[in-house]
Amino acid sequence: LAIQEAHFGPEHPDVAATMHNLGNALAAANRGHDAARCHWRALGVWSRTLGPAHPDIAATLHSLGNVYRGLREPHAAAQ
Repeated sequence: LAIQEAHFGPEHPDVAATMHNLGNALAAANRGHDAARCHWRALGVWSRTLGPAHPDIAATLHSLGNVYRGLREPHAAAQ
């Protein structure tokens, strides 16, 4: 991640993809709050760089929903 950020900058779609994947790995390790932070960051970068209708946005929203379901925080998933 640090290498990607140094090479591409923090607002690059590849950095967002890494954050999304890191979020999935953290969720699998039962680190839901850390996973959510990664997914939110990926969502922000992709929204700004790819636009709100891009399929990667939907994938990240799906992952966020799963994280919040695992955390038993359905109110957060509704946001």
